Amino acid sequence: MRRFALLAPFALASAACAVETSPPEGTPPIVEEVDITPKVESAFCVDHPCADLYPANLGRCPLYSRSPTRMKFIVVNGGPVSSLPSTTRITFGSYGAYDRDVPTPGLAANGGAYTIIVDAPPQCASSLCSWKVAADVNNTVTETSSSNNARSSFCDWT
Repeated sequence: MRRFALLAPFALASAACAVETSPPEGTPPIVEEVDITPKVESAFCVDHPCADLYPANLGRCPLYSRSPTRMKFIVVNGGPVSSLPSTTRITFGSYGAYDRDVPTPGLAANGGAYTIIVDAPPQCASSLCSWKVAADVNNTVTETSSSNNARSSFCDWT
Protein backbone atom coordinates (compact mmCIF):
# COMPACT_ATOMS: atom_id res chain seq x y z
CA MET A 1 0.00 0.00 0.00
CA ARG A 2 1.38 3.39 -0.92
CA ARG A 3 0.95 6.09 1.69
CA PHE A 4 1.46 9.83 1.63
CA ALA A 5 1.90 12.07 4.68
CA LEU A 6 0.12 15.40 4.61
CA LEU A 7 1.35 18.20 6.83
CA ALA A 8 -1.53 20.36 8.00
CA PRO A 9 -1.00 24.11 7.53
CA PHE A 10 -0.85 26.12 10.73
CA ALA A 11 -1.51 29.67 9.52
CA LEU A 12 -2.60 31.62 6.48
CA ALA A 13 -1.21 35.01 5.53
CA SER A 14 -4.28 37.11 4.74
CA ALA A 15 -3.32 39.41 1.86
CA ALA A 16 -0.86 37.20 0.01
CA CYS A 17 -2.76 33.95 0.60
CA ALA A 18 0.52 32.20 1.34
CA VAL A 19 0.43 29.07 3.44
CA GLU A 20 2.82 28.71 6.33
CA THR A 21 3.71 25.03 6.38
CA SER A 22 6.00 24.87 9.39
CA PRO A 23 4.48 24.68 12.86
CA PRO A 24 5.27 27.23 15.54
CA GLU A 25 8.54 26.47 17.29
CA GLY A 26 8.25 23.59 19.71
CA THR A 27 4.94 22.33 18.24
CA PRO A 28 5.08 18.96 16.48
CA PRO A 29 3.63 18.94 12.97
CA ILE A 30 0.19 17.45 12.49
CA VAL A 31 0.59 14.49 10.18
CA GLU A 32 -2.32 12.70 8.58
CA GLU A 33 -1.63 9.47 6.77
CA VAL A 34 -3.74 9.12 3.64
CA ASP A 35 -3.97 5.97 1.53
CA ILE A 36 -3.41 6.96 -2.11
CA THR A 37 -3.46 3.44 -3.51
CA PRO A 38 -5.75 3.39 -6.56
CA LYS A 39 -9.01 1.57 -5.83
CA VAL A 40 -9.02 -1.12 -8.46
CA GLU A 41 -10.70 -4.48 -8.90
CA SER A 42 -7.64 -6.34 -10.09
CA ALA A 43 -4.05 -6.01 -8.87
CA PHE A 44 -3.12 -6.16 -12.56
CA CYS A 45 -4.91 -2.83 -13.12
CA VAL A 46 -2.64 -1.01 -10.66
CA ASP A 47 0.24 -1.06 -13.14
CA HIS A 48 -1.65 -1.66 -16.40
CA PRO A 49 -4.66 0.11 -17.92
CA CYS A 50 -7.87 -1.92 -17.85
CA ALA A 51 -11.35 -1.82 -19.34
CA ASP A 52 -14.31 -0.65 -17.23
CA LEU A 53 -17.74 -1.87 -18.38
CA TYR A 54 -20.93 -0.31 -17.05
CA PRO A 55 -24.57 0.20 -18.11
CA ALA A 56 -25.25 3.76 -19.24
CA ASN A 57 -27.78 5.71 -17.20
CA LEU A 58 -30.77 6.03 -19.52
CA GLY A 59 -33.20 7.06 -16.80
CA ARG A 60 -35.60 5.18 -14.57
CA CYS A 61 -37.50 3.55 -17.44
CA PRO A 62 -35.36 3.26 -20.59
CA LEU A 63 -38.05 2.67 -23.20
CA TYR A 64 -37.02 2.20 -26.79
CA SER A 65 -38.47 5.20 -28.66
CA ARG A 66 -39.69 3.18 -31.64
CA SER A 67 -41.77 0.75 -29.58
CA PRO A 68 -43.39 1.33 -26.19
CA THR A 69 -43.14 -2.37 -25.30
CA ARG A 70 -39.38 -2.59 -25.78
CA MET A 71 -36.54 -1.40 -23.58
CA LYS A 72 -33.14 -0.07 -24.55
CA PHE A 73 -29.92 -0.61 -22.59
CA ILE A 74 -26.41 0.51 -23.48
CA VAL A 75 -23.21 -1.07 -22.15
CA VAL A 76 -20.21 1.29 -22.19
CA ASN A 77 -16.47 0.74 -21.78
CA GLY A 78 -15.15 3.71 -19.82
CA GLY A 79 -11.65 2.28 -19.53
CA PRO A 80 -8.57 3.31 -21.53
CA VAL A 81 -8.22 -0.10 -23.26
CA SER A 82 -10.58 -2.24 -25.34
CA SER A 83 -12.54 -4.96 -23.57
CA LEU A 84 -12.89 -8.62 -24.41
CA PRO A 85 -16.31 -9.94 -25.43
CA SER A 86 -18.53 -10.49 -22.40
CA THR A 87 -22.11 -11.24 -21.37
CA THR A 88 -24.71 -8.70 -20.26
CA ARG A 89 -27.61 -10.01 -18.15
CA ILE A 90 -31.02 -8.34 -18.18
CA THR A 91 -33.57 -9.41 -15.57
CA PHE A 92 -37.16 -8.37 -14.94
CA GLY A 93 -37.92 -8.92 -11.25
CA SER A 94 -40.68 -11.49 -10.83
CA TYR A 95 -41.00 -12.10 -14.58
CA GLY A 96 -38.03 -14.47 -14.79
CA ALA A 97 -39.16 -16.06 -18.04
CA TYR A 98 -38.07 -12.83 -19.76
CA ASP A 99 -34.60 -12.70 -18.22
CA ARG A 100 -31.82 -13.09 -20.75
CA ASP A 101 -28.07 -13.19 -21.17
CA VAL A 102 -26.94 -11.14 -24.16
CA PRO A 103 -23.55 -11.78 -25.80
CA THR A 104 -21.75 -8.44 -25.83
CA PRO A 105 -18.88 -7.86 -28.25
CA GLY A 106 -15.54 -6.43 -27.21
CA LEU A 107 -15.90 -2.67 -26.81
CA ALA A 108 -13.48 0.04 -27.91
CA ALA A 109 -11.62 2.02 -25.26
CA ASN A 110 -12.83 5.33 -23.84
CA GLY A 111 -16.54 5.14 -24.56
CA GLY A 112 -17.06 2.21 -26.92
CA ALA A 113 -20.71 1.19 -26.54
CA TYR A 114 -23.13 -1.59 -27.45
CA THR A 115 -26.91 -1.07 -27.58
CA ILE A 116 -29.25 -3.86 -26.50
CA ILE A 117 -32.98 -3.68 -27.25
CA VAL A 118 -35.26 -6.23 -25.60
CA ASP A 119 -38.97 -6.91 -25.35
CA ALA A 120 -40.40 -6.01 -21.97
CA PRO A 121 -42.57 -8.68 -20.33
CA PRO A 122 -46.22 -8.22 -21.40
CA GLN A 123 -47.21 -8.07 -17.72
CA CYS A 124 -45.35 -4.76 -17.48
CA ALA A 125 -48.08 -3.08 -19.56
CA SER A 126 -50.46 -3.26 -16.61
CA SER A 127 -48.23 -3.23 -13.55
CA LEU A 128 -45.05 -1.98 -11.98
CA CYS A 129 -42.09 -3.70 -13.61
CA SER A 130 -38.63 -3.79 -12.08
CA TRP A 131 -35.51 -4.41 -14.16
CA LYS A 132 -31.77 -4.85 -13.74
CA VAL A 133 -28.98 -4.77 -16.30
CA ALA A 134 -25.54 -6.14 -15.38
CA ALA A 135 -22.46 -5.94 -17.60
CA ASP A 136 -19.79 -8.67 -17.64
CA VAL A 137 -21.81 -11.04 -15.43
CA ASN A 138 -19.29 -13.88 -15.91
CA ASN A 139 -16.31 -11.66 -14.99
CA THR A 140 -14.47 -12.38 -18.24
CA VAL A 141 -13.12 -8.81 -18.52
CA THR A 142 -10.29 -7.62 -16.25
CA GLU A 143 -11.74 -4.33 -15.04
CA THR A 144 -10.69 -1.32 -13.07
CA SER A 145 -13.87 -1.76 -11.03
CA SER A 146 -16.86 -4.06 -11.16
CA SER A 147 -18.77 -2.04 -8.57
CA ASN A 148 -20.39 -0.05 -11.40
CA ASN A 149 -21.39 -3.07 -13.51
CA ALA A 150 -25.09 -3.10 -12.60
CA ARG A 151 -27.98 -0.68 -12.72
CA SER A 152 -31.59 -1.28 -11.73
CA SER A 153 -34.87 0.56 -11.50
CA PHE A 154 -38.52 0.11 -12.45
CA CYS A 155 -41.10 1.19 -15.00
CA ASP A 156 -44.69 2.04 -14.24
CA TRP A 157 -46.83 1.66 -17.35
CA THR A 158 -50.11 1.81 -15.44
